[in-house]
Amino acid sequence: IGGVFILVMTGIAFVVGALSNLYFFTNNNGLVAIGVGAGNPDKVIPAFLSQSMPQWFNYIFLLTLLSAAMSTLSSQFHTMGTAISRDIVEATGMIKKEDVGGKKSIIAAKAGVGIMIIITVILGYILPEGIIAAATAIFMGLCAAAFLPALIGALYWKGATKTGAVWSILSGSIASIFWLLLCHALHNS
Repeated sequence: IGGVFILVMTGIAFVVGALSNLYFFTNNNGLVAIGVGAGNPDKVIPAFLSQSMPQWFNYIFLLTLLSAAMSTLSSQFHTMGTAISRDIVEATGMIKKEDVGGKKSIIAAKAGVGIMIIITVILGYILPEGIIAAATAIFMGLCAAAFLPALIGALYWKGATKTGAVWSILSGSIASIFWLLLCHALHNS
């Protein structure tokens, strides 16, 4: 059931994104999606929804989107706060071993959440328009290059080892970062 759910949810997003070009081309005098979004890919789907759906559906969709975003942000902030507390504060010895897991660890995790919220708000003001689509594509590409070969190997190959998985993740990450930094930088210059 989980695999079917993931396929349907992801598949619908990809199909809607691709079909938005066709919708805009037929309903906006030959403009494709990026033209309707005025060059900003982050404005394509909101424009598609506002033009193709009834107003009441847009309100329901917006509320659903906000609730999904709030729960995702909450888990992300708590994960980052815990990572700061465990991986930085406790690992560097800022908290004594006998205090690990106690009140000081909780305070460090809450401080980490607060710091990450502040950084996120600052980045929201600093980053340029259109960054959401580009950052999502970069993140998904990096995750696919880093984790997908190791996952497939672990699931379907009995000869997979921990060392092989680590090297698979490292080589996929390095190849993806190389491609992003060098090849895209050369293409955009």
